[in-house]
Amino acid sequence: KQIQRVNINVAISGANFVCGPDRTTLTASGFPAGSTLMWYQNGVETGVTSATFSVGSGTYYVIATLNGCSAQS
Repeated sequence: KQIQRVNINVAISGANFVCGPDRTTLTASGFPAGSTLMWYQNGVETGVTSATFSVGSGTYYVIATLNGCSAQS
């Protein structure tokens, strides 16, 4: 099998800092086609599996999984 290095990128569209009811959008890219995504907020699974996620305040990361292997942003 070929080993592939995966670098997931997360871009912010809008403010880098949000507070209260403010929101911004995170977009993940760089993961292999066919991957399953899961976003986490403050270490807790959010249930959001799309590449784009509208978020409020908190700390976020995304995990892409393909064929039992995972990569985290």
